[in-house]
Amino acid sequence: MKLKSWKIIICLSPLLLVLMVVVRFSLSRFSHDGIAEQKFILEAQRLAEHAKAQGQFPVGAVVVRGGEIIGRGFGGNRGQGYTQHAETKAMGAALQTLPKGKFVGDETLVTTYEPCNMCRGMAQYYGIKKIIYTTKRPLGTILGEYVEFFFLALNQQYHAPH
Repeated sequence: MKLKSWKIIICLSPLLLVLMVVVRFSLSRFSHDGIAEQKFILEAQRLAEHAKAQGQFPVGAVVVRGGEIIGRGFGGNRGQGYTQHAETKAMGAALQTLPKGKFVGDETLVTTYEPCNMCRGMAQYYGIKKIIYTTKRPLGTILGEYVEFFFLALNQQYHAPH
């Protein structure tokens, strides 16, 4: 049974790589709509500098709705867990300010670093249709996510119900 799992994963791995690259380019949108967005980019950069000063990963993010910042997040260090990225913190803070605790679809996520697959997926799940980022991730980082996913899948133990 274990051998079949390996064969399936090895056969699907090129397809998964292509899928990850397609998803990356289809969901990632970089745009500059002018001066209005520039102030949000500057706020995200200020948050990134704050994170760096505290010894955290230098990323800042804000969630914008109707020209107002409704959520802020920055940095995150390894002791806080893997889900504590600047983008997830900003989305979490924004959700707490909304009356019904959910986005309506006209929000924008502005971040200083291209969001990872988890953060991009979370934004898509919440209905955030626009993501603005100032720095693209290196291709090695994207391939690293793919390799990490591949080896996690290899080491995953599947238990079928009897």
